[in-house]
Amino acid sequence: MENIKLDEIFRACNVVFGDLYTIDNNFLKKLDLDFLKKTFRQKVFKYHPDTYSGTNPNELKTRQEQYILIVNSYKLLEKFLLSKMHLKIKENILRQQKQQKRIDNFSYHRHRKTFIPNRKLKFAEFLYYNQKITWNELIKAIVWQRQQRDKLGEIALRWKYLDEKEVKFLGRYKKYNELIGEFYVRLNKISPFQLQTLLYQQRKEQPKIGEFFVKIGKLSRYEVDKFAVLLSEYNSKLKKIKDKPV
Repeated sequence: MENIKLDEIFRACNVVFGDLYTIDNNFLKKLDLDFLKKTFRQKVFKYHPDTYSGTNPNELKTRQEQYILIVNSYKLLEKFLLSKMHLKIKENILRQQKQQKRIDNFSYHRHRKTFIPNRKLKFAEFLYYNQKITWNELIKAIVWQRQQRDKLGEIALRWKYLDEKEVKFLGRYKKYNELIGEFYVRLNKISPFQLQTLLYQQRKEQPKIGEFFVKIGKLSRYEVDKFAVLLSEYNSKLKKIKDKPV
């Protein structure tokens, strides 16, 4: 069993699962005995000679051959999953995927002549990787956006989660570098859910970061709108790849 080749395992998987799933490294990594048995029972019933009610001898022979192939493939996969080789191959696949992930972390886009991370991006990041803004301009934009938005405590006052006296009094008990929202939760002044609501409202009310680049004359409003569409398409494409079933 230790001499079995990986391509034999993939061929057996294609026989048992091929018309139902995409057979690749991810599939092999997730494959387990229960799933194999369940799929095998469904597949073998479909091709079992005893279930054939026709009279065509050629078709019966084809079903018999397919039945034998499915059974043999199942036995091979069962032995594989019960062997140490399964663990070794799984470890190798995980190692290869980690290596490939490091390689693919930055994908080269020839039409842009720049490197764009293979992950979901925010608007300013997308502009930076498309060489529309510098790194310093990206940082300035983030700082500007944060300066323009209401403080979390102000929103909490407006929504009556806290009163003004509490805000002033509690400030002296805040730890160094402790986030103000986590500070209020620690003192049981707001719940974690209320904190998430406040953070959502804070992000919702802050000016869009693209306004900064229009304000400093770096981009026109047309360019901001155009890159917003391109970013949406880019992130949607990544999501479809990520959500693609195995």
